[in-house]
Amino acid sequence: MISDSLLALWKMLDAINTNLPRVAFHLKNGVIRKGQLNFIDRNIKRIGKKYLNLPQRASVEPLNLSYQNKGLNLLPINVMADISQIVQGLRVL
Repeated sequence: MISDSLLALWKMLDAINTNLPRVAFHLKNGVIRKGQLNFIDRNIKRIGKKYLNLPQRASVEPLNLSYQNKGLNLLPINVMADISQIVQGLRVL
């Protein structure tokens, strides 16, 4: 896992943000169980809170905020999956 690597925390989050659009392509074209996405989301949140020096019980809003608002710009993968499938469905129509 990326959290076990020797990268700096900000580099880990940058790697996650870089690869999320690639994941969105696969979310459009397939059916993925929400349980698997929840597992990935929990790990991303844990790493993001660690980077921001927040306790694990803290809210996730700082992770979801845009870069302009001093956030990490990490959209939850469940939300990304729903948006991707709706967009794909609209394109089919």
